[in-house]
Amino acid sequence: MAIKISESNEDLTGLYFELLLTHLVAIESRIQTTLQEIAQNQTIQFEQLKLRPSLCHCSSPAASAKDEPPTSSGKSYHLETIAGFGSDRTLDGAWILFQHRYSGTVDFSRSWHEYRTGFGTLEQEHWLGLDRLHGILQTGRHELLVVMESFDGEIRYAHYDAFSIGSEQEKYAIQTVGKYTGTAGDAMRYHVGSNFTTYDQDNDTFASNCATLHGGGWWFKDCYSWFV
Repeated sequence: MAIKISESNEDLTGLYFELLLTHLVAIESRIQTTLQEIAQNQTIQFEQLKLRPSLCHCSSPAASAKDEPPTSSGKSYHLETIAGFGSDRTLDGAWILFQHRYSGTVDFSRSWHEYRTGFGTLEQEHWLGLDRLHGILQTGRHELLVVMESFDGEIRYAHYDAFSIGSEQEKYAIQTVGKYTGTAGDAMRYHVGSNFTTYDQDNDTFASNCATLHGGGWWFKDCYSWFV
């Protein structure tokens, strides 16, 4: 699947990319403590996760990647295990993987309800769910990391230091992304203020439904500078 990004990076066409979140370094000790708790208990409910959002991934393997949403068990990742991403001291810490899309085994052309509640399988392709994502982001300042790998193995990334979205009533619009660093281009900034669009909820500013045109939900605007 081709990835369309900003004009300065049009040569990067990739199949493998992930979106991730993290709290600031100040709470890393809490991350380690809670990861131990998660290892002992894989049935923690989402109401509990909202109290410790940076400590786990709010989804777990489902019986069917195509039909079942993720459940609320937790898992977090370190960059060394994500897309072969090398160790970067400025990006250290545990990350919550909220989108994983690389092989086309999961259909991302989904309804508003499915994007709100989540779908897919934790260890494979999945989408965490906009409700869960919004709940996590409400607990404090979070960072966003987008990692992309091209067909020839080149890895690029975009890191933003303050990512937030609105509620469902606000159509999950991107409110802030913060400061950009990275190698993939500052394309996400174009989408600040954009509502989330699916094939059955046309919230973009384009004449046609961008989710229908491009086969997946996203903060499209008209239609996009960057769609993963």
